[in-house]
Amino acid sequence: MWRARIATMALRHPYCDMRPGLIPWSGMHTRSVSSAQSVIVEGLSENQREKIGQALRVNHAGEYGAVRIYEGQLAVLGGTNEAKQLSDMKQHEAEHLRLFRAVLPEQRVRPSAILPLWDVGGYVLGAGSALLGKNAAYAVTVAVESVITVHYDNQLKYMSDNLGLGEENELFKKIQKFRDEEQEHHDLAMGKGAKDSALFSIIDTFTRGVCHGAIFLSKRL
Repeated sequence: MWRARIATMALRHPYCDMRPGLIPWSGMHTRSVSSAQSVIVEGLSENQREKIGQALRVNHAGEYGAVRIYEGQLAVLGGTNEAKQLSDMKQHEAEHLRLFRAVLPEQRVRPSAILPLWDVGGYVLGAGSALLGKNAAYAVTVAVESVITVHYDNQLKYMSDNLGLGEENELFKKIQKFRDEEQEHHDLAMGKGAKDSALFSIIDTFTRGVCHGAIFLSKRL
C-alpha cells in the first residue's frame, strides 16, 4: 500500500524511530513500552477506533512538524539570546513526539503518509520565519500553538463525552499535559514579542491555514 510505504520511509528519521518489524500494519509484532507509557485504549467500536486513530496520527505528525519548526528556527537563531527558549520548547515537543511514537503501534495506527511534508515544511517554516527576525519566529509559535491547543481540547472532549475517559486514563492525562504545555508555549511567544512583528497578521493567517490543511490531510493519509 503506497501510504504505508511512504510512511515507512519517513519513519527513518531519528525522531520517528519505529523499525519496519515494529510497524503495526506490517503484520508483525508491535513495540512493547513501559507501563508508564502503556496508554492503549481498548474496547472501542469501529467508529471510535477510526476517530482515535486519526487523532493519534495527527498528534504524531503534528509533534514531528513542531520539532522540525524549532530545528529550523534554531538553525538561524541558535547563536542568539533566543536559543535557550527555543531549545526548551523543542524539548517539550520531542517529549510529546516520543509518547505518540510509542502509542501508534500500541493502537495499531499507521503514521501519516505525508510525514515528508511535515519534515520539510516544518523546517522551512521555522527557518524562514526566523530569517524575518525573532518576533516573526514567535509569531509562528503563536499560530501553531493556537491550532494545537484547540486540536487537543477537541480530543479531550471527545474522549470524555464519547469514551467516558478522564484523568484515570493515561492517554487522557498525557494529552491534557501536552495541551497545557502547548498553551505555555503560546503565552511565552506572545510575551516574547510575537505581535510586535510587522507581519504578524500575515504570518498568523498563513501558518494557521497550513496547520489546518496538514491536519486535514494527515487524518486521511
